Amino acid sequence: MRHPRLCAFLAWLYGNEATTGRILQQNQIIFPAIFWPAPENAPLDPDAVLGTFQSAPATSLPEVFELPGQTYLRNLQKISPGLWNGRTYCMKAFDLTEGRPTLTCSSGHFFDALVSCDLLEFELLSAFGEVMPEEEAFPEFCERLTLRGTLHALGNPLHHACGRSAAIGISTLIIFPAEGVYHVLLRSCGSRLAYLDKFFHTVPSLMMQPMLADERMEYSVRHNVYREYLEEVFGAVEGEMPYTPAQYHDIYADPAIQYLQNREAAGSARLLLSGVAMDLLKLRPEICTLLLIDDPDWWLTHRQRLRPVTMVDSRCGSAANLLERSPATPLYAIKLSPELELPTGLLCPERFTPPGAAALCLGLNQVRKLLLHI
Repeated sequence: MRHPRLCAFLAWLYGNEATTGRILQQNQIIFPAIFWPAPENAPLDPDAVLGTFQSAPATSLPEVFELPGQTYLRNLQKISPGLWNGRTYCMKAFDLTEGRPTLTCSSGHFFDALVSCDLLEFELLSAFGEVMPEEEAFPEFCERLTLRGTLHALGNPLHHACGRSAAIGISTLIIFPAEGVYHVLLRSCGSRLAYLDKFFHTVPSLMMQPMLADERMEYSVRHNVYREYLEEVFGAVEGEMPYTPAQYHDIYADPAIQYLQNREAAGSARLLLSGVAMDLLKLRPEICTLLLIDDPDWWLTHRQRLRPVTMVDSRCGSAANLLERSPATPLYAIKLSPELELPTGLLCPERFTPPGAAALCLGLNQVRKLLLHI
């Protein structure tokens, strides 16, 4: 559920807390996310967002999370028996260093993120589904959110991860030319909450996590994007965990990564930081990046190896219609206008994940500055 009143409630609740960030809005439609764009004066390497790393648990969870968290996790495991409690990189604190978004990080585990951040979303959606408060009742509605209120009492949740395991996600927007026109690459995804529909997300999108025993070796946004680029765009099979050092180097021996790195070295592909967002449903941070490919041969070279792609033009209609009527393919290449705009009516909070919407908007704004100088 992404009801406009729910998005308005989250904007009311967190808008004044984000003194340096902005609630995500497009065409006066509110999305459940806050974002902090990367500085405009100089494009940044994605790893510039990472501050210091402490190889220690991010936080202990308040006692009030324990019982509902256990129940929530058991139910998730029934729905998805393959859930794996992998290690994660977590936010400890977020701030702006000379205008640059910076995340101070530590280690964590995926299940801790589920029973804290994802549980916050479950509590919110369950309560909102029962009440659906009008704006004047927002203060009273807050009292129903016991878990969220517990976190708020520990400090500003937009800048500190006290009381939760705020596992860091990465959402990358790929923009590439095909037949002389720029396209964005999106993927469809489901929700862990069985009553929610399919959504659009950018691709690759991932949980930033170490696969090797040495956490510090993979403490890199770029490396994590490369790894998921192979898996989500090209369908590479994820190896057994933990990775061996040989598997780490295998990523860089893959022809698709070598092709991309060669284009980066030649200046016809750029992987850039576009900003940081906070998913207000989960209170989980997302590093947003842009992979801008100027090389017209990228599509011609790789299209046979890519996972199946649905090509979408400007007449696609709404996101809901596109997800319902298009073939069941994992990827969608959406044609942009000459002004690098999405088809009218496509972007909506009901059918886009909050981090996906943030990465899409940040990336498109960034690419317009780079290519159109506006």
